Amino acid sequence: FMANGGTGNMDDVKVAQGAGFILPECAFTAPEGKYFVGWTRSNVYFEFEPVGDMMDAGEKVTPTANNMFFFAQWADKGDINADGVVNNVDAAYLLKYICGTYDLTDGQKEMAKMNSDSKIDMLDVIAILKIAE
Repeated sequence: FMANGGTGNMDDVKVAQGAGFILPECAFTAPEGKYFVGWTRSNVYFEFEPVGDMMDAGEKVTPTANNMFFFAQWADKGDINADGVVNNVDAAYLLKYICGTYDLTDGQKEMAKMNSDSKIDMLDVIAILKIAE
């Protein structure tokens, strides 16, 4: 598990080939002002080359390579895809989620709550679009 800008350590998980395991909760400390939004898998050590979609802690993973590395993904409020920028792409992901055609991790759902009503709805999409202007 790689901190990807966070601090602290997490123990490696060793599993037999073909066996699955459950992604743990993130034990890293987030960079200042950032929030954990999920894990992204890479097959390259210390080089972040994401493979597949972001995954939630608690999700079952079956390794597809001899070595897999999971990078903690950190984001600001509104940065749904954790690319470091709040823009119309984040609004599009959120809109797809609201329409039921895209899943968000628990962390992404927290980043999507742009106001104090604790719901994810079109008001959050509008708030993201206002930031993106």
